[in-house]
Amino acid sequence: MKLRQRLWLDFFIVIGVSILIIVPMQFYLFDVVVAKLWPIKFTAQGQITKEASTFLVHVTATVFVLVAVTLIYAALRGRIKRGPYQPAEFVRKNWGVWTIGWFVITLMINGVFFVYPGMAGLLAIWDAHIGQEGKNPVVVDVVAHQWGWSVSYPQFGVYGVGTLELPIHKTAQIWVTSQDVFHSFWVPAFGFKLTAIPGENRVMYATPIRLGTGTAMVMGNFKDNGAPLNAKAEANNYQTGDPLLRVQCSWDCGMGHPVMRFPANVVTWKNFKSWAAGAQVVKKTIGDGSKYY
Repeated sequence: MKLRQRLWLDFFIVIGVSILIIVPMQFYLFDVVVAKLWPIKFTAQGQITKEASTFLVHVTATVFVLVAVTLIYAALRGRIKRGPYQPAEFVRKNWGVWTIGWFVITLMINGVFFVYPGMAGLLAIWDAHIGQEGKNPVVVDVVAHQWGWSVSYPQFGVYGVGTLELPIHKTAQIWVTSQDVFHSFWVPAFGFKLTAIPGENRVMYATPIRLGTGTAMVMGNFKDNGAPLNAKAEANNYQTGDPLLRVQCSWDCGMGHPVMRFPANVVTWKNFKSWAAGAQVVKKTIGDGSKYY
């Protein structure tokens, strides 16, 4: 068989084997990894990052399989039998074609990533932040400290409470800072986090799109069906809810870092105003762990 014909045969074998792997893998990624295991589902911003991440996972997984199959096939196809020393045979004829071809393909993939989800995602995030969805935001001030949180809603005269209440379909402008050391404000189900830096006010936006009740419990305290794992978890489950709907610190900030968590709730606008009208200023340390253990 001529070299050119053998190369084309090798090419079609690699593509065929890759397709046999890629097709079921893509269905698995979409049906299991994204649909069932993806926690980001409560904010418009989280949905945008979910779509972007999903697209990147599908493309990079496909590229990985193509490269891996090519390398493995080349190693098996080009192996030589053991025996006396044989000098390596270098074929330089097609180096330029392969080099330029791979560079062009890589450039095209990165160009696609730049347009989508790059620029398209940024425009969608921008619109969710300050566009039509982001008009007249609910301002939330969050102050982190060792080891707890203080949450205020200045527009409603609510200061120093220990819960995050957000109205559905209303963009929240969340300002985050720290009184002492670095902390990190994170709600897993929202799809973002923001570092709390002493002396610096940082801002992020959240537009809730689903109602939900949070809990300060961690995932380890629950079974797959949401039921408490044991009697201790049952006793500690002072508020039944989604364990991913919670504010927690994701920065190792000291000995009390594990107790820096409290529920995040998404409620109707009516219920939010009712809550704000009845909210009381918390005069004790927030997040000291007394409610959780």
